[in-house]
Amino acid sequence: MNTSEIVARMCSKELSTADIKAICKARGFSPKEAKNRKFLENFILSDQGVAKAMDTLTQKEIIVLHALKQKSRAVDVAFFDCIYGPPNRKFLWSTTFTKKYKDVFKQVKQSLIRRGVLLFAEDTGAWTKSAKLERLIFLFPAEFQKFLASPLEPIRDVSDPGNSNESVLRKKLLEITGGGGNLPVIDGEEFRLNVTDRELCMGKKAFKAEYLHKWQKAGWAGALAKQKADKLRAERFCLTDAVSYALSMLRPDEWLADGQLEPVLKIFCHGLHLDDVHQYPREICHAGWMWGCLSKKVVNNQTCYRMAEDYPETGRDLPFTRYLRPGKEQDLIVDLATVPYKDLETLAGISDFKVIGSQLTAAPDMVRLGRIFNSVCQEPLTIWLRDNVPCFGDAIKKVKALWGKLIIHQDLLVAKVRDLSLKVAIEKSFSDPAKLVFLPNDFIAFPRGLLGEIERLVTKSGFVVRSIP
Repeated sequence: MNTSEIVARMCSKELSTADIKAICKARGFSPKEAKNRKFLENFILSDQGVAKAMDTLTQKEIIVLHALKQKSRAVDVAFFDCIYGPPNRKFLWSTTFTKKYKDVFKQVKQSLIRRGVLLFAEDTGAWTKSAKLERLIFLFPAEFQKFLASPLEPIRDVSDPGNSNESVLRKKLLEITGGGGNLPVIDGEEFRLNVTDRELCMGKKAFKAEYLHKWQKAGWAGALAKQKADKLRAERFCLTDAVSYALSMLRPDEWLADGQLEPVLKIFCHGLHLDDVHQYPREICHAGWMWGCLSKKVVNNQTCYRMAEDYPETGRDLPFTRYLRPGKEQDLIVDLATVPYKDLETLAGISDFKVIGSQLTAAPDMVRLGRIFNSVCQEPLTIWLRDNVPCFGDAIKKVKALWGKLIIHQDLLVAKVRDLSLKVAIEKSFSDPAKLVFLPNDFIAFPRGLLGEIERLVTKSGFVVRSIP
């Protein structure tokens, strides 16, 4: 059910007259909305009174709404057990869902629904669930999220930007040339940096700077695994997600002490058996700093944290000559110890790579350059390569001259198919345009890897394949 469907069903079916009166009072709606359910349906997602209603919520209620915002989906009533359920709750197998959560639902209705900040309705597609309370879904709508205040009181300090462990990403880049020191292996194949068929890849994907941060996050969660070997992988990522979410709300001059994160962890990761939750914030934050995900500093004798910059070199304006220099042949030597991550991503999108000894070299690739030429031609790095590196300058000029006139592709084959029945058979068998494209004048184009399948189909249909060198 989408937001509109939930609102319509809530206003027409779920709310009692007393509920409507309470919502109208909390949000400041007029008597007209209180008397007419259709009017309430039209006004409930408006901005009116949302900020005022939010001001009446407790810290735990604000945190639970932040948890709903992070999930970006509807939840069932059991989700609210983290703030309205009894501590150390234990269920008997014979206890029904309704008995378990009926008191939680009463609190949800009284504290959140009647304040007009939470939507709910019976999920019409959940008929496999026997109890109505089990079929109810709850949604914190996107329209209200801008009014959600921070549940924590950050510490403000502008004396210095703090300390980040920037060496982690640099060590990872050196993995390309066989270096990298003693970095632990995190899902080795998925995150392995390598040059495959002259393309810079992380795992099986073309390199992007954002993949480095995914690797960092996996490393952060993996560090917690070593400390808590009995915890499941999903639980570790819940812990790091909760801390990341809380720290992402900070302004540039704000910090949080590790102990302040305890209430966020208790709610965001409710049900994950955090028996020593008092120790978790310190361990999680320290591991996050070790993996370069967090910055830290000491403020008023407290160790405080915030999210580290995505790309630490941003704003330093390093000259390109600091990390790129022409090689002896028609290539470019890339200094992995200083190259900005975003520039390496741009270079990876237009280059062939080789690892020679302990050096990474790049040469222009006409195909890759042609694919993204429009998006990179005005970037400072591309302009510098054009003006200062002859091999790249020649390639960029050729692509620009041929743009719109010639398709540049590696391992592309073209065939002419005159027979209509054969053409129909090919179209049915290879309908994916990423595999085969029909061109004017009876021509088709397809990658070389598809040649065997095309030939088998043609032969099976009673035709003969004729190749022209």
